[in-house]
Amino acid sequence: MPVHKIAIPLEVSEISADILPVVCRFFPPEQAELILLAVARPLAEFVAHSNEAIGTTPTGHALVANRSEWDAYRRGLEERLNREARHLLEAGYRVHTHLLTGDTVHEIFSFVEQADFDLVAMATHGRDGLSRQVFGSTAEHIAQLVSAPMLLVSHPASATTEAATTEQQVRFLSAGQHPIIAVATDGSQHTQQAIRLAVQLSQAFNAELKVLVTVSARPGAAYDQQVMSTTQELLHEQTTQPELIPLVGPTGEVIGRYLDEHSVDLLVLGAFKDRSAGSSATIGITAQRVAQHAPMSVWMVKNYQATIRRMLVSLAVGDTFLLDSALQLAKALGAELHVLHVLPAPVGATLQRMHMDDKTFHSLVTQDARLAAFLQNTVQTLETWGVDRSVLEVWRGDTLRTILELAQPGHYDLIIVGNHSGPNFFLDTIANSVLSYAPTSVLVVRNRSGKGGKS
Repeated sequence: MPVHKIAIPLEVSEISADILPVVCRFFPPEQAELILLAVARPLAEFVAHSNEAIGTTPTGHALVANRSEWDAYRRGLEERLNREARHLLEAGYRVHTHLLTGDTVHEIFSFVEQADFDLVAMATHGRDGLSRQVFGSTAEHIAQLVSAPMLLVSHPASATTEAATTEQQVRFLSAGQHPIIAVATDGSQHTQQAIRLAVQLSQAFNAELKVLVTVSARPGAAYDQQVMSTTQELLHEQTTQPELIPLVGPTGEVIGRYLDEHSVDLLVLGAFKDRSAGSSATIGITAQRVAQHAPMSVWMVKNYQATIRRMLVSLAVGDTFLLDSALQLAKALGAELHVLHVLPAPVGATLQRMHMDDKTFHSLVTQDARLAAFLQNTVQTLETWGVDRSVLEVWRGDTLRTILELAQPGHYDLIIVGNHSGPNFFLDTIANSVLSYAPTSVLVVRNRSGKGGKS
């Protein structure tokens, strides 16, 4: 009986692992050898920030990342590959894992072409037209490139993702709903700056503010008292005193436990003490992990500004909740909002700003009714809020690279991105990459029904 050698790329999107039960259904253990793949994706030199170079891209650009964050990221991918492999091994399959480095499509294509695979199996979102290119671009690109047969399993979009109604959604912050803002500090300079911002936000939204003061048992009581005293000094001029909540133990662990057990609408973070030296983009592993696992929206403070003047929000097709949230925030803070939408382009294509009279842009819009409706609704929403449509920019290219190009230092005080994934898939999202590498503060807005945590 022939044994089929099957390549299965995982960690490409939040639905990647959905392909595994399908493969197992069609290929019993005695007929299949499974090779599980994941790609660690460092960024190219256009976002370099004086850290140690760790490789090169296929195009020759230097790849850079903070070494400790990079190692933690790779370990996370390896752990997930190994976890899936263990389940398959227990079911009797022959399984191998490979962690690649570089551009996702290029590395998977090269790996598959250099080996003798009978099949490449992937899950992809069940969407049509341009939205299929946006949400399922990796699977679609690989399918167009590889010579091996492809098994693509369509994952139908949920009603919540595709057409969530206003009644199902919770606005980012709303004074009428008595929102709760939490901010965490371990006494470091960056977390103290986060407190200043959290105070500003709580006043703008008439929100309840909770200050999580994290201390370790190791330095001793004197240091713990100093951290608490410094935090109280930052808050002494407040008319309504925020609630100070001491948390003793490993910073990430105690914050995570608190967020699991309490209702919070927005978490404000700054880099904790484990932040390494580097540019303002560096946030450290603890802040990264807290942001990953927090079920609510997260504001990462990188370069504290007493006054937030300019904000950029990056919209995907259909993400009306994110636009409403950004407009709400801009109005409350008196900030200027710019809106970005990025159309997909072939791998390696140069970034291009689209104009309304551009023939290519006109062709894309006329061929995709969903895109046309999205752009029309975006303009209508802007006008409803009294914002001129000229703030909307449409670009064509790689979404992450476009955001980071526009987010150069001094251009914006805040970058706003949306996120629909759960904690287990956040590391491999655009939101996480923007959070990690943008040189300015980042707000990750999570679209969810109901407040995070337990009431």
